[in-house]
Amino acid sequence: MFLEIFILRICFSSYRDKRIVLFYEGLVEFLGPRLSSDELSQIWAMGEKSFHVVDNLHGVLAAAAPKLAPAQLDHLLLLVQEVCLIF
Repeated sequence: MFLEIFILRICFSSYRDKRIVLFYEGLVEFLGPRLSSDELSQIWAMGEKSFHVVDNLHGVLAAAAPKLAPAQLDHLLLLVQEVCLIF
């Protein structure tokens, strides 16, 4: 899937290069309404790497959140809750 490649580039890009992160935020925001629950889960799972990866990924998902359908947002919030319950 091409979206996964774009998200991986965010994950491995320099946290200081906000232009790259902003580009991908716009892309995921645009594609947000078309994402399946499985795709959201895959994107969320990519954040299990390092702090800057998690920070970039959360920024991208936060940018996309307003455009998500209620079911997609519920699924994303369940993923967040799972992490919160672990800690």
